Formats: sequence, C-alpha cells, structure tokens
Amino acid sequence: MDYTADLSAVRWLNPAYYSGPAAEPLKVKHLIPANYAHYAALLPAVGVLAGFPFEQVRPNSVSIDQTNQNVAIWTQYGVYSAGRTPDYQPTTFRQLVTQFGLPYDLSLVSKLPWAKRGFAVVDELTAARLRKLLNELTPMAKLNLYVEDYWRWGPQMHQVLPCEDEVLYRVTADEFVAFLQQAMFDATAYLFPDDRSWCLVNFEDGPAPIIGLSTASQVSVLTLAEGEILLLGSESELF
Repeated sequence: MDYTADLSAVRWLNPAYYSGPAAEPLKVKHLIPANYAHYAALLPAVGVLAGFPFEQVRPNSVSIDQTNQNVAIWTQYGVYSAGRTPDYQPTTFRQLVTQFGLPYDLSLVSKLPWAKRGFAVVDELTAARLRKLLNELTPMAKLNLYVEDYWRWGPQMHQVLPCEDEVLYRVTADEFVAFLQQAMFDATAYLFPDDRSWCLVNFEDGPAPIIGLSTASQVSVLTLAEGEILLLGSESELF
C-alpha cells in the first residue's frame, strides 16, 4: 500500500469514535457526512445449517443434560469439531428474521441467536461480494483509505498495516477488502474515491459497513449486486 502523511483529504469526515451527547444513540450521520442522498448497510453473507434443530439448542442453560444435548447436536453438524467444517448453506437475513420473528432492520445483527451456531457469517463470500461491489462502483481506480484506529493494526500490534502512524493510504478495492479480512472486519476505516461520490465506513463492533451514495444509479449498483443491503437514512440508528 502507498501512503502519505498528508491528511488534508480526510478533514471532511466525521470521527467514527463518536463523542456526542451520551443521551443520543449512534446514528449514520455521526459516521458519514449527512450530505449524501442515499445510505445503506452492507450486510455480510450468511449461511445456515440445513435441518438444524434450533429449538433444541439452548447455549445459556446451566443444565448438564442441556449442555450435553447442545454438544451432541453441534458435533452432529460439525460445529466446534476438530477436522470438520460446518456446511453452512447460503441464506439471507430476511429469511432468518422471518424464522425467528424479528424486525428486518439493523437490530437483527444483535437480536439473532448467533450462539446456537445454526447459522453464521460466511467470511469468504462476504469478502468476495464486497470486492465485486466496490469494483463496480469505481472500476479500475485507486481509492483513499483512512484507518482511524491505525494504532491497532500497525507493525507494533497486529501487523496488518505497513505504517504505525496516522496516514492516508491509496489502495485498490482488492487491497481494501484484504485489509478488512486481516482485521477480521473489526477496524474503524473509511474508504472513498477522489470525487467523494460515495463513502464507506466500517467501524469496530459495528453491525455492518455503512455506505453513503450520491446518485440513484449508485443505489442501483447496490440493489443489483449479490449482497444483501438495508437502505438507511442519515438519522438511522446503528445500535
């Protein structure tokens, strides 16, 4: 990755580490400038284990019998089993929230029963879809990457980024996605083209990357892409 210590190109951004009134929930406008016409959450790819008996798995139970039943089911489906990979089949969050009776909004990420392990994020498919989407939005272009929590990912800690200082990187879409994968999608990072026609933010412990878009045609790129999206507004709450 090429980089520069000149940070003038990121002064227009909001800091992702929100320090506003404690009484106000974190909203899209706190992360991405509110001058975009459209906003969306880019949900990760998710897979489900066919036939998984969700109602029989209770991870929070302290019963020995229930714990043994949980382990037996997980072993049957290859969860937590050495040498086996669970066979998660592609599904959608819309199907999952219908199954569990939850609202189809960003709260689904925290409300779904992930601990049952009958479904999970499919990391490689998530990365592939994001890579394809970014290349469709801005083909063959270098993009600006600003990592706000840069100290976590530099040579002195996780050794993901080449520089330990606060800098602006110039990257391809492929390089950005590779960085997110190495950072386990947990870095607080902004990505945007030189014309700022769109801006994506991925933030630590966030439910999903959020993108701001300038035009309806860019929204069409999102809706026609393979990934699942949730359309948002600048006032949409993230937690």
